[in-house]
Amino acid sequence: MTGDRLAFDAMAVAPEEWATVQGLAVAHRVLPLIRPLLPATIAPIDADLARGDALRALVATQTLRTLMAAIASAGVPALAWKGPALAVQAWRDPSLRVFSDLDIVVPHDARDDARAAVLALGWTPRHAMSRAQERAIFDGLAAWEFHGDAEPGLLELHWEFSARRYAGRLPVRDVLQRATNVALAGTLIPVPCMADTLALLAQHATKHGWSSLEDVAVFAALAQREPRALVAAHERAQSNGGGRCVRLGAALIARALELPLPSELAGAVGADPTIPSLVATVEERWRLGETAWRPPLRWDLAWTERSGDRARLLARATFDPTLQEWNAVQLPDALVGLYPVLRPFRRAWTAVRGARD
Repeated sequence: MTGDRLAFDAMAVAPEEWATVQGLAVAHRVLPLIRPLLPATIAPIDADLARGDALRALVATQTLRTLMAAIASAGVPALAWKGPALAVQAWRDPSLRVFSDLDIVVPHDARDDARAAVLALGWTPRHAMSRAQERAIFDGLAAWEFHGDAEPGLLELHWEFSARRYAGRLPVRDVLQRATNVALAGTLIPVPCMADTLALLAQHATKHGWSSLEDVAVFAALAQREPRALVAAHERAQSNGGGRCVRLGAALIARALELPLPSELAGAVGADPTIPSLVATVEERWRLGETAWRPPLRWDLAWTERSGDRARLLARATFDPTLQEWNAVQLPDALVGLYPVLRPFRRAWTAVRGARD
């Protein structure tokens, strides 16, 4: 692993195995990182894909610039999160990450102004809901989704860095105060500082089960750029209940990529008795090819450290409405308060139906 590419022993790959390697790279979202290693028999075929990826990244970067400028003009502080901005932080090239949407984070009390700026650009809510229905469904998810004509066509406007059920969410205002900038097509775009990026990326990847190698690759690239930031990320995450997320990420880059860890972080990883079982679960999912794994509640409980955070996780997992409730029953405005009551019944019915099937 280097700061610019994902490296492996290409000489050990037999000619007949390269198609399989390419398929796995696509599934794990690391194909752009191994393109320089592809043999001549595959490289010409992949060249068209590479040009397509580069063009999409270029258009997505321009779309992000337009959105960030419009939100800033509305007087709203905002951060670009993941997507092409993270690609530049990690790889210095927006085309080296595969992403299907754009993510922008704003303070909770400024979300309506940011929403108005997004709508003024022609973006439309992805789900045809009234404002009362939106508040009922998206309050716990802490993000709205919008469709647009420009690549990649999907925007998530967040006022938290993850759903409110999860531990390890850094306060948006604090992250904004520590923000730095990355250059995207000649424009400076605010992003979380390196330590915050590592803490937030670890939390994001953990709640998704570190389901792809790209999660590990980008975490490793960032950690290598600023090794001391990894230690700061752990300290910052620990104070918000997400320390185990960073320790898990550190364990994965040490094991999968054989990268050395700062001594204090290596000691924290070794002292956490839960880390080996979490690593084993992630590696088993990779072995089974489950790169789109949806972690069950027991996974979330395993990585959530503090008892208060586990209690909140259980309560919100039980009662916070999601789009699944909206898809099941579209309640009128006067009845949206019933969604928290509907959720446990819908989940129970889904479990019973699954058992019958």
